[in-house]
Amino acid sequence: MLQPRSKSAWIILILTNILSCRASRTGIKLLNAVIDSQDKDMITQIPRQEEENNNAPPLTITASILIRSFQSIDDVNMDFTVDVTLWLAWSDPRLKFNHTQPVTLPGLSQRVWTPDLYFTNEKQTRLHDFLKPNMYVRIYPNGTILMSTHASTTLVCPMNLRFFPLDVQICEIRIGSYSYIQERIQIEWSSAPVILQNAVELAKFRLYDFKTEGKCGSNWTYASGTYPCIRAKFEFRRQIGYYLNNIYIPTGMIVLISWVSFWIGIDVLEARLSLGITSLLTLATQIFGIAQSVPVVSYTKALDVWTAACLI
Repeated sequence: MLQPRSKSAWIILILTNILSCRASRTGIKLLNAVIDSQDKDMITQIPRQEEENNNAPPLTITASILIRSFQSIDDVNMDFTVDVTLWLAWSDPRLKFNHTQPVTLPGLSQRVWTPDLYFTNEKQTRLHDFLKPNMYVRIYPNGTILMSTHASTTLVCPMNLRFFPLDVQICEIRIGSYSYIQERIQIEWSSAPVILQNAVELAKFRLYDFKTEGKCGSNWTYASGTYPCIRAKFEFRRQIGYYLNNIYIPTGMIVLISWVSFWIGIDVLEARLSLGITSLLTLATQIFGIAQSVPVVSYTKALDVWTAACLI
């Protein structure tokens, strides 16, 4: 860590910190004054709700995701767990204040409106709260609001395993509004929609590609209206090394060993019979072990074709 080399550097550093603290306190006072001047019931409502013109455009919320890590991809339960930081940004003209620096409010402030977005394909989500909740609301002088949340979430990922273990899976992170229809709010990806903090390293899969889409499909229209939804799609390709070393090569070797019986004379019937039975039992045991470690589905997988061919 670098240290200041003179007393003047220390003095400049201390004065800078003091001025920064004073500026932050001034910004908080100005923001509180703006909030206090608003109607308490209206300031916690969606900004467009106070418009008298019913044809006003919907509020636009910009989203961005930082992928900290893919913790697991479970092809048995057909889900995946990811550690993310979600950033949401929108504009609330009611919160403009006269200052040069933004004001950061720890946690989710109950004094201003925040969107009710959620992961629409989630199984469960845990918000990180080591020491303090990992979330904040930052309000800029021009009324722009940035909300940040750190969470670990387990999401549903329907998988097609017909080509298992040579399969490619597409898993999605979907973000939608719980109560506001698309006439009230619109959700859009930012210019940098998905950021990978580190190289993705998984035991069974390799992240090949990812892309974002502004819609989740046509299944978000209900009796109560059409709800906005965006999604990020991640393409994972299964790594074949484990299956090659533990399934394909062993079963292939057993089949090759069983062929040795064709070179044994027909007069040595006991040897030919014992070799064939031993190979069959060994292969059956191997297939039983394989069945315990692969996903259970009702259709035939590529691995089932291989094991059946080995038995034949």
